[in-house]
Amino acid sequence: LLKNVVNVFVEIGDWRPLFPTRVGEEIGDIGAARLNVYVKELQDQLIAATSEFYARESASWIGTDSCPEYMKKAENRLQQ
Repeated sequence: LLKNVVNVFVEIGDWRPLFPTRVGEEIGDIGAARLNVYVKELQDQLIAATSEFYARESASWIGTDSCPEYMKKAENRLQQ
């Protein structure tokens, strides 16, 4: 599901013309423009939410597990 959402953001893009229409206007790059919407509208929020999730999860483990158990869980997460 997440991959499909990312693909939608990349596909809709942030359109700029391929050829300048005014003096000094930047020539558009469709790939970069599409990626721009993904970065602005999804990537930053996704990274922040992911960071918060793993911070909460690891804090929970630290509070309840022994050091070896914590390390096993952390290693399993890194392999996922």
